This record gives sequence, C-alpha cells and structure tokens, in this order.
Amino acid sequence: MAPDLDALESRDEREPLADDEIAQLASLLDDDSAGAPAQGRALLLLARRHTADAEHALHALLERPADAAVAAEALRTLCLRWRLGDRYAGVLRHFVRGVRWDVERGGDVRRAAIGIAGELLAERTDTELMFDLIRISEDEPDEAARAAAVRALARATAYRGRPVDLRLDP
Repeated sequence: MAPDLDALESRDEREPLADDEIAQLASLLDDDSAGAPAQGRALLLLARRHTADAEHALHALLERPADAAVAAEALRTLCLRWRLGDRYAGVLRHFVRGVRWDVERGGDVRRAAIGIAGELLAERTDTELMFDLIRISEDEPDEAARAAAVRALARATAYRGRPVDLRLDP
C-alpha cells in the first residue's frame, strides 16, 4: 500500500511516524517508478525519525543511480541531520571523489557531498577527506566542484575572510 504523503506531511513534525508508515515510505524510496518528487517527499518524511529501517532505506538509495536532489538529501540526512558522519565517512568520501552515475549527470551529488564534507570537517578530523578537498580545490577541471571544495575548506577551517577572497584562479 502506498503511503498518503499529503496526510503524513500535514501531521505535526513532533508526532512520530509509526513503524508501518516508515516501512511504506522506505518502500516508496526503493521504487524508482514512484518518481523523484514522491521519493523526495518520502525522504523528507523519513528524515523526521531516525530508525534502522529509515537509515537502511536512505543508505540503499545511495548505492544505485538515483535522482541527484534525492540522493544529496539522503546523504545530508545521514551525515548531518542524524549525525552519522563517522559511520558514513566511506560513502561520503566515495561521492566526494565522484560516482560515475552522478558525474555523468552533472555531479550534483558530488558537489553536495563536498559541502557536507566541509561541515563534518568543521567538527572532526579526517585527514584523508581534508586532502581530498585540497586536491579537488587545486586540480579539479570541473569549476563548480573546485569552487565547492574551496567553500568546503573555508567552512572546515572556519575561514572568516571576505567572500571575494575565495575567488578561484582562471
């Protein structure tokens, strides 16, 4: 049975989702025929309550080609909202370095992952991830990814200079 997204969205955010509702939303995330808008809505509803089933559904979404906005939000939810950055450091690093299906579609999830990396590095040390961002900021041919890496490094290091100071060399 498909979940009634309108009814679930209209409920107070503090009202927890029932286990069967979480299972229905997770199933919707796994159904590519549902379409990105419905999957995005399901993801935002799942993000309200961290359960093992919800976490599994979000992680599974990242293991296959998905809509970029939905995949980026899944990564944001896992790493930042639910504060599972340490657990998903390998997945995050994988997207920072570039996942083929995403890069072939423009790299939106990669740029989101780079931003998430900057947020996480502001709170904890991950030398490998820091060096990934440095490499991208110096050598990346994709200007948008390079700019995202510069912004992420600024966030990670608490850079407080003027935004113009972050201008990239042509």
